[in-house]
Amino acid sequence: SFTNKAAREMQERVRKLLPTRNSQPGTRNREKEDRPTICTFHSLCVRILRNHIEKLGYKRNFVIYDDSDQLSLIREVFKSKDIDEKSIQPRGVLNEISSAKEKLLSPEKYAEKATGFFERICADVYKSYNALLSKANALDFDDILYFCNRLLEQRKDVLEKYQDRFL
Repeated sequence: SFTNKAAREMQERVRKLLPTRNSQPGTRNREKEDRPTICTFHSLCVRILRNHIEKLGYKRNFVIYDDSDQLSLIREVFKSKDIDEKSIQPRGVLNEISSAKEKLLSPEKYAEKATGFFERICADVYKSYNALLSKANALDFDDILYFCNRLLEQRKDVLEKYQDRFL
């Protein structure tokens, strides 16, 4: 499901359709495992990352930065690089970084494709922005899908675990 509201509604509908089991000792965990997984893509990816993100160099207790946290971090990078917010909008750079992550482009891959002035600035900011996120053991909203994808591409053991569960 795409939204949390839609996922909750679907969970409720499915719960009503599934038969209930008698509560017997030791069955609670099995029941939970047997239930279908109904959630948003982002919440599923967060679950996967909470279990395996250390394989990408992060700690499991990572934090997820919201929009205002992201913008503050971009402004911090701007300040460190003497980029004037009047000439280049932090929101525009953040949108460009978000778009790169949606296309699964690392800072290095994005920099290789950067051709114009704005894209070269974005590439430089993207690299520093990601370094600050990593230092804070933080992900932004786009990183949730980006890092889950990286994890499943790089770690066959993790991929096989979830293929067995969902296929």
